[in-house]
Amino acid sequence: MKPEFLMNTPLKTAYDAVAPDKTKWTKFLEQMIVFVKTPFDMGDANIAKITSPVLLISGDNDGLDKIELMKTYQLLGGGVAADMEPMPKSHLAVVPSQGHVSLMMQTKTILGYLDGFLK
Repeated sequence: MKPEFLMNTPLKTAYDAVAPDKTKWTKFLEQMIVFVKTPFDMGDANIAKITSPVLLISGDNDGLDKIELMKTYQLLGGGVAADMEPMPKSHLAVVPSQGHVSLMMQTKTILGYLDGFLK
């Protein structure tokens, strides 16, 4: 992926809206591309040790593997048949028609999930 292919994208628009120095767009992308290619694995055993409730929010088109997302949610105690057993403390929200950056801009939607989660 080359930075110039991302010039007319929602990511560039979002960057321009908040970046204090818009001349660093290419440097930002280069660093982001390296980061995305770097494997990161917390380890299932470590995720399963988390005892605090966790709220996972994902856009349905954010590039995140939804199978891995569901696996993580299950490791946090979610994915049960809540009519037959207690509701899990952790929550999962997959927001339709959202990418990663566009979801971050949906503050009212995120606030709605946070409000419900914190109550």
